[in-house]
Amino acid sequence: MTTTQTTNYGLVKPVAGSGEPVSVQAHINDNYDKIDQDMNRYDRQVFTVNGTWNKPARAKRVKVYLIGGGGSGGAVAATSASQIAVAGGGGGGGYAEKLYLASVLAASETVEVGAAGAGAAAGNNNGNAGGISKFAVGKAYEVSATGGAGGVGSASGTGSGNVAGGAAGVGVAGDLNLAGSDGGNGIFISTIATASAYGGSAARGGGVAKASTTSSTGNAGKLYGGGSAGAVNYAGSLSAKASEAGAPGHVIIDTYY
Repeated sequence: MTTTQTTNYGLVKPVAGSGEPVSVQAHINDNYDKIDQDMNRYDRQVFTVNGTWNKPARAKRVKVYLIGGGGSGGAVAATSASQIAVAGGGGGGGYAEKLYLASVLAASETVEVGAAGAGAAAGNNNGNAGGISKFAVGKAYEVSATGGAGGVGSASGTGSGNVAGGAAGVGVAGDLNLAGSDGGNGIFISTIATASAYGGSAARGGGVAKASTTSSTGNAGKLYGGGSAGAVNYAGSLSAKASEAGAPGHVIIDTYY
């Protein structure tokens, strides 16, 4: 977790007996400046792993931004002569943001960060879903962003195939809830791959993991919350291939005074 925090300002009290107009005006001007500075103060905490958020003193409003973890693409089976295998890409994580009155929140709140969907083992195996990012876990006012689903694994074949990518994650209970991008489908006709599956991007997160142009495990998901591309075997007589992992999500919490 990283934290960014501005300086805390305090008001200047007039000195007893200093009631002259010039002195009073000077105190008023000074306090206006300090009030303005204090009202523009903020605290930012960025969570890339699970942790606990502690409410800063004098907090007035708290805004939370969440991205779920990216799913992993599917893996592919070994190919015999004249066969091909193209797996689906992993879905991108969802996004949510929510503004709270600080008085609604407890002195500390549990934060969970959606883990990356782990790569699938070599063979005709589906990818794994990314984890859910949450703030105020277990509370009635919890907000979350779900992870992207894993892409479907691919058997080897010589006919035509359309292998599904993973569905995107979504935001839940936020003021703004967005879905990520679905993972791309792996499509092949005979022994020609017409579409190698890309990984989905997270809503307001990382970019798309490009599809592989060679027989490979694909490409890992992009930070934050991107799904990984599907694994591919573009030719015959190749060994089974695993897939790469998606990217983890994150949670950002801004406090305003």
